[in-house]
Amino acid sequence: MKLSIIYHTESKNTQKVAELIADGARISDEIEVKCMPIEDVDRDFLDASKAVFFGTPVYCGMYSWQIKKWLYTNN
Repeated sequence: MKLSIIYHTESKNTQKVAELIADGARISDEIEVKCMPIEDVDRDFLDASKAVFFGTPVYCGMYSWQIKKWLYTNN
């Protein structure tokens, strides 16, 4: 099973959390995980994924505009 983790980060904290989640998922040999910054998403891997996680900083209770833009233009 493939699992995609797509994230946007400013201070690298969201990236660190995404990598921790990926490391936890890799405990199972049946799961192939790929962490991808929002600027460099592997669309083929994403399309083959059974689950997708999104990571983003939070600004005033909202997720980043970079994630919003990606979600609105890549569906």
